[in-house]
Amino acid sequence: MEVVKVALLPASDGEFDGEDLDGEMRDGNDSQPPAEPVRSGWVTLVPSSRTIIDLLKLQNGKKLARILNHFDNVPAGTYNKVRVFYRNVRVVLNDDSEVKFHPTAHSHFDLHFVGGRDLVIPVTTDTTYPDSWIKFFKVKLDVVGLKIKIVQQGNNWKGAKVILRPQIFVEFVPPILYSIAGEAFNVGSANSASSGTFDIDAVGRTIHAAYTDTTNWFFDDNVLAGSDWIVAVTGSIGFQALQDRAIVEAIGRFDSGLVFTARELAITFPDERSGLVANGWRADNTFVIRQAGDNVVFPKPSRTTAYYDNLSVNPVSLSHDPLHESDIDNNVRVRARGYTNFDNNVPIGINAFWISIGSAGP
Repeated sequence: MEVVKVALLPASDGEFDGEDLDGEMRDGNDSQPPAEPVRSGWVTLVPSSRTIIDLLKLQNGKKLARILNHFDNVPAGTYNKVRVFYRNVRVVLNDDSEVKFHPTAHSHFDLHFVGGRDLVIPVTTDTTYPDSWIKFFKVKLDVVGLKIKIVQQGNNWKGAKVILRPQIFVEFVPPILYSIAGEAFNVGSANSASSGTFDIDAVGRTIHAAYTDTTNWFFDDNVLAGSDWIVAVTGSIGFQALQDRAIVEAIGRFDSGLVFTARELAITFPDERSGLVANGWRADNTFVIRQAGDNVVFPKPSRTTAYYDNLSVNPVSLSHDPLHESDIDNNVRVRARGYTNFDNNVPIGINAFWISIGSAGP
């Protein structure tokens, strides 16, 4: 069948179909199912591309679960049912013949959650903002049962009446992970490599977030644009690089106190300086870029512990050779990412945690 619309139904809805289970028979290739009005509190989604599913080969709900990732503006709350609207149904027997079906309930079926694992949305999910988002990252549906009623006519199945009202019983396989992107602020002054707190300004909301000693850290050239230039760093560097104004993407889950704990944390730095190095390292373990103004680069956490990689490699190749501070030399091209450094409120350069080194310039 082809999925034409999906709806999240809140647990408080209490709706009842009340449809006629003996209604008119229709051909399996009917492409115009009757419309059902959307009720207040429902969150609906129309797939952006044609989505075909086989009820007998759901593969533990992977394709249905991926649909959830496209929902925008999901209000916080508890949802106990996913309603799937369909058309273009094919009911095929073992001999490849097809039978007619009876599309009850306005051509839809429901995914019933079992085991007490309703879908709980702790904050509004939204992917419509250009500078931030809150969206599903990983939702796995474990299909634990499927019911479809087929009524045999006479002594063979070729005249069977298929009452297509499937019931699919599923449960969420924890954890349900979210991706939250936006500007970091209120970065905790007591943060360490093993734990810390910060807030994320995402879709106009403040998300209280935290990381632990098991969080995986990354520097990302542009998390909002989906850049392929991503490098893994240690927590000892990452926690110092996490400062106010950074653009971050945190992937993780909400705990019982509605604090978002990041399993992965990617940082895009708000400031950068690019150009040719003037005369290599200075005695104070900084170097200067040949440009006017605030052109001093202060490697952070230090000259030897900043992250260095190869600027000359195409970012999309993902093969940035590790370089070192010893590769900084006169007239070498660099791109330094970090935070503007100030002296008495006057910008004098950049505190750079990520320094990419290219070939020598003219």
